[in-house]
Amino acid sequence: MKRQLQYLRDECRSSSAVAWMQTLYSRGNNLVLAMTGVIILIVGGSAVSSGTMTLGALLSFYVTVGLMRDHLNATFDVVPQIIEGAESLNTLYGLLRETDTTPYTGKKKIDFEGRIEIRNVSFAYGERQVLKNINLEIRPGEVVAVIGGNGAGKSTLTYLILGFYLPQQGTLHADGHPFTKLDMTYLRRQMGVVTQDPMMFDGTILQNITYGSPEVDFEQVVHAARLSTADDFIRDLPEGYETLVGDNGLLLSGGQRQRISIARALLRRPKLLILDEPSNHIDSPTVGRLMHNLKGMDPSPTILIISHDREVVRHATHTFLIQDGYLCSMGTGA
Repeated sequence: MKRQLQYLRDECRSSSAVAWMQTLYSRGNNLVLAMTGVIILIVGGSAVSSGTMTLGALLSFYVTVGLMRDHLNATFDVVPQIIEGAESLNTLYGLLRETDTTPYTGKKKIDFEGRIEIRNVSFAYGERQVLKNINLEIRPGEVVAVIGGNGAGKSTLTYLILGFYLPQQGTLHADGHPFTKLDMTYLRRQMGVVTQDPMMFDGTILQNITYGSPEVDFEQVVHAARLSTADDFIRDLPEGYETLVGDNGLLLSGGQRQRISIARALLRRPKLLILDEPSNHIDSPTVGRLMHNLKGMDPSPTILIISHDREVVRHATHTFLIQDGYLCSMGTGA
């Protein structure tokens, strides 16, 4: 995490340098083009005065250069965008390299069935103890809810399950295999994570759903969207699945972005689906239909719901509460 923060700080400084480059380039370009016109008039005026060029020829040449200048200006205007795009792409690749790192070095690849075991796990950020002697078993096909207040350790538990953090004490297992023996990048590909503020790309709804799954056909996309309840609002849009979402999905509501993100995750047929605060942007009836659809999948994924909303417990087969670093069972539910 510290390396990722340092990476982002470096990228902020790099972005500032790029912004200065773009400004200097734009100003310099305008100055050069303006000076070109002035030079033509000075040199051409001198030629007209000396009789080596007619006034008509000078005006014709000046108009022709002006037309060329407009086209050149339009071409040069693209250069800062190319610089910015290259910088953004470099940032994305770098961040992906950083976030794809794992403290685990195992090589074993397994066909994950969705069973996660957490045994006597404790985790601390420096001196601050966040999780204390956590024990949790999530069986294939179960819907487990972990609830707790802000800062209780819910996100930390998620990062541990995804293999981004290494516990100071205890072990985690997937289908009985310790994380220390597993290729965690390969295991994560069999998991789906939907955050409360999912990343969206400036493109169409279809492109956002199929991101990471380019080989799927349109029927599979619609099926995933129906399961996530996203198809409900997509069909009402004039352009349907070809609707543009805007930069980072700004043209959509938070709930719409979240449901599109769920559809994207479902396209990959995850064995474990982690839903982070699903009720933050989605109303209770829609959450109910979503959970009904997920439970009806064949096979249905193991589902872990992370939330501060106690209403989500009615959709779970088992519910746990994180409080003061400890995980307490609240019994069975649906």
